[in-house]
Amino acid sequence: MGPKLRDLYSFSKRIIDLLLFFILLIPAVILIASFGIILAFQFKSSPFFIQERGLTLTKHRLKILKLRTIKKDFSKVTSENDIFFKPSLQNEIPKFAAWLRKTGLDELPQIFNVLTGKMSFIGPRPLMDQDLKVMKKENPIIYYKRESINSKPGISGLWQIYGNRDEGLINLIALDLIYDTYKTINIDLQLIFKTAFFVVTSKNSDAVFTIKKKDKRFVDISISEDIELKIDSGLIRLLALPLLNINNSFSYSLNLPENFWITDYTINNNELKNHEHRISA
Repeated sequence: MGPKLRDLYSFSKRIIDLLLFFILLIPAVILIASFGIILAFQFKSSPFFIQERGLTLTKHRLKILKLRTIKKDFSKVTSENDIFFKPSLQNEIPKFAAWLRKTGLDELPQIFNVLTGKMSFIGPRPLMDQDLKVMKKENPIIYYKRESINSKPGISGLWQIYGNRDEGLINLIALDLIYDTYKTINIDLQLIFKTAFFVVTSKNSDAVFTIKKKDKRFVDISISEDIELKIDSGLIRLLALPLLNINNSFSYSLNLPENFWITDYTINNNELKNHEHRISA
């Protein structure tokens, strides 16, 4: 994406973030206050707490206001698997708090980070510091690749909607990089509508309550020294710059809608064809 397109996208995205914030503000304040009262009675303590997160330990750092949904502190994170799965905490979550997590409404206070410009409604997921420390220790290549992401952290996003926690960090970084490279207003709007659907149907998936996500169409990615992204129907073929230093090639698939990427930007834009990644339609 060239400088002019990037500036136009950033401006348009900010306008959409602010419009959505002010549309949601009154109902969000009412819901947050109501949820807070219920949780205060359940936990016999403050229903709110502040948590520091970021894309990495140094990039896009922010403090977010969280609704308390767990009776005790988070279990210790010692491995990559602990980042994506914390099923042992289910017994520490009351039914109402579990419903909040399954709808994603426990993330509602983060709209105030959108107002300040620290977050967007759509973007890569900011992680807790203990998760980031494990990521940096166990897989520094993926950790430092996340340093290259320029998108603001998001309340929802491509990984949050289509991610597969079973596949761990490789799935996270692949979707983060795909979004960061090909983000458009069209894609953001699709993810916003998909997020709304997840809220209404209580299909949000998190580390405690994990939901398998399936889609009939998919994106195939082969990983060796480079990532090769192929999307069916000849929509896009991408041969990315080196991502991971992996000696043994292996096949890798991402569940994404086939028609998700049909935009003028991804297919016809001449400036995109001269991008640092080699692209052919």
